Amino acid sequence: AWTEPRTMQIALVAFVAAFSEGTANNWLTVSFVQDFAEPEAVAGLALGVFIAAMTLLRVFGARLIDRLGRSRSLQLSLVTSLAGLTLFGVAGSAGLAIVGTALWGFGAALCFPIAVAAASDEPALAPGRVSVVASMGSIAALVAAPMVGFIAAGLGAQHAMLVVLLGLLLALAVSRRVDPSALRLPAEPASSRP
Repeated sequence: AWTEPRTMQIALVAFVAAFSEGTANNWLTVSFVQDFAEPEAVAGLALGVFIAAMTLLRVFGARLIDRLGRSRSLQLSLVTSLAGLTLFGVAGSAGLAIVGTALWGFGAALCFPIAVAAASDEPALAPGRVSVVASMGSIAALVAAPMVGFIAAGLGAQHAMLVVLLGLLLALAVSRRVDPSALRLPAEPASSRP
């Protein structure tokens, strides 16, 4: 599975999704305290907004996927994350940053679940492919906090989190690969042709 182009493109989506979530979970509160000079209670509320937005869309997002399909739902999610994170990154006030945080949370909600669903399209090959996707998500969760922290030392947490935008753009570039139609069907053996 590690050598399959489609699986690795789906794994990239999972990596970016987990990186985005990990960045928010580890650095949103720090940013609200350090960059916006808000008390810890407001910082906790901001993280709560992100998690609530993600939870809400994960609970009710299946209808969106059914209606739009996987790739369009993923594209809408990624664009919403891009908009929310950009708004958060340029916000001059905590109120505007919380609006960006909510959009970021809504956008982040369905990306990882869609990647896992795409990896499991072919039941016989699903265990290996889902393992690759889950592994990339775990790796992203491990590297997000220290990478953003390293950048935050020079730019501050608010601007350091904008590194996620690059990943979101990469995931957007391969977003069509999550559709079942992106599977290549095996060539029909010559002996089975009439």
